[in-house]
Amino acid sequence: KTTFFDLEQDGFLRRFDTAGVLWPAGYLLALCISAPILCNIPEISLVVRQHIQQQYPTTSSNSLRTKPVAIEIGAGIGAASVAFANMFQEEQQRFFQSKQKISDIQKPLILHEQSRPAIIAADFASHALALIIANSQRANCTVGVAQMDYRNTTSINDLKRKYLYHTTISKDDHNTNKQHQIQNDTGRFSIVLGSSLQSLFHDTENPNHELWKLLKLLLEEDGIAVFSHVKTDPIKEPSDRSFRLIRVVSGDVFGMKTRSNDISDFEVSLFQRYHQPFSILKSNNIHENNEL
Repeated sequence: KTTFFDLEQDGFLRRFDTAGVLWPAGYLLALCISAPILCNIPEISLVVRQHIQQQYPTTSSNSLRTKPVAIEIGAGIGAASVAFANMFQEEQQRFFQSKQKISDIQKPLILHEQSRPAIIAADFASHALALIIANSQRANCTVGVAQMDYRNTTSINDLKRKYLYHTTISKDDHNTNKQHQIQNDTGRFSIVLGSSLQSLFHDTENPNHELWKLLKLLLEEDGIAVFSHVKTDPIKEPSDRSFRLIRVVSGDVFGMKTRSNDISDFEVSLFQRYHQPFSILKSNNIHENNEL
């Protein structure tokens, strides 16, 4: 199946503006998220499917784990977030269709779950957030939008308090459903996405580098981070290996070329936050440092 997205950007209004333009790295990341298997990052699909299965309510359940599965930092016009939301919705629909029977208790819970964003697109520029909203609406998918400065801990924690919570649906004396949100300041995302974040991608061998500090705030243990960047500035794993470089995929896999028709200048790096020897990735016989 081929999906086309008609995306808005600010190329004519704010020429060469970083946040309002779809740059090649963002384009490659969106392609990779749209087709994780073709991109040789099946871990994305694995995490999404596990998340959907965990969200599915049992016949006696009145609780949902409604936290988003992913966040895109420095999202710009939101191309990768739109691609992720569309992919998630298709996986979710296939899962629900596979269920033979849905009870009356499950139906409102499922409808509630389908209305929640699976990904949060975060950027500091307000005009970028407007473009993300427009592009998600054009693509008919649900994307959460948040203004966040990834260099500011307070800004990061504000976003987490807004989106990382647990929802319980219960009935009061009048037999009406009520939602109760329980804040969870220690919540993390399962997937972190980013592209063209060049200021975050330099000298990353240092375990105290800004990139790894940011991921420790946003990414859960054993979670994965997918970054698109130029090949001349590869992202290196920290010396303490608290984050493991699992795989590097060249833009060549999607036929990307330079203006002079040479091989692609861009690549995607997959990292995992290391927690224990037998992680979610290794348990599926996926080896480290395989490179296309």
